[in-house]
Amino acid sequence: MRKIIIEVGEVLEGKIEKYLGSGERDVELEIGPGYDPFILRMAEIFPEKDFLAIEIDPERIKYQEELIKRRGIENVKLICGDAKFLLPNMFKSDFFSNIYILFPDPWPKKRHKKNRLLDRDFLLQLFYFLKLEGTLLMATDNKDYAFEVFSLLHGIKHITFYFRMGDEKGVEHKTKFEKIFLKKGIDIFYFRCSKEEEFNGEYEKELKCILERERVKPVNPFEKLYFSHPFISFDHLFNSFKEFVVRRKDGKIFKYKDLYISQDGNMLILEGICREKRLVQNLSFQIGCKRGRYEVALFTNRDVIFTEGVIEFIEIFMSTFLLDFKL
Repeated sequence: MRKIIIEVGEVLEGKIEKYLGSGERDVELEIGPGYDPFILRMAEIFPEKDFLAIEIDPERIKYQEELIKRRGIENVKLICGDAKFLLPNMFKSDFFSNIYILFPDPWPKKRHKKNRLLDRDFLLQLFYFLKLEGTLLMATDNKDYAFEVFSLLHGIKHITFYFRMGDEKGVEHKTKFEKIFLKKGIDIFYFRCSKEEEFNGEYEKELKCILERERVKPVNPFEKLYFSHPFISFDHLFNSFKEFVVRRKDGKIFKYKDLYISQDGNMLILEGICREKRLVQNLSFQIGCKRGRYEVALFTNRDVIFTEGVIEFIEIFMSTFLLDFKL
């Protein structure tokens, strides 16, 4: 079976096609599948298409991966991360033939509404990445959320949308929540949307600002990744280690996660997490002795997107443990 989970660092814009039909097949996207097998069933119904699911919860991604393996499905890929970050950084305009957002968290309390997935900026993004002939299908059982989305869609030019309450007969496969709500007689609100040819031109400037705000800008890290120090010792590094979190006002989070000595005792391994613009990356450092000097190498089990935040994290991480760290 081909690789199921796509690592974020592997597929910056222009490389995603090698995982999704090489651009020759239609690609459909579901955002937030949770534990529901909706996208898997769609992939079984339409083997001629590719399907992608973006889910922010790692446990739910693992659950979906196990289902895919168990059912032997070849045309579904998974990405773990925040869709608001991933779409601008990984995809081109007019990429998806259909997009599904089914029963997103309604965040019903007034103070939590700011956490809702569907706001005006994100809706504009969704239409930007949707093909001209494609469909954006959304569903919720929360009346307040439904009418908020209705109002947002009503204010967007050059789109058409169909809104109804009840059972959406045109959907090939229903989600688990959908079946439960319909059985209990709970109202479900559906949106079936498409864009017109003039949409991208109408919102070109606004979309450019939205997308640039979310995009990370990779930098060349190699001049800053290497350093050595003749006097530092493993004991000093190990004893000075303290786990802590740095939370910045601009949203960047630097966390020192773990430190341990290799089995042969000749290397220290330090692990940390960098979160920047909803992008979370695990970084590891190995410290060993070479030609009488302690040297540090950055390594990771998956590709790292080197951003200004990552470089800053490396500087902070290293300066914490070195007496005289100079770039």
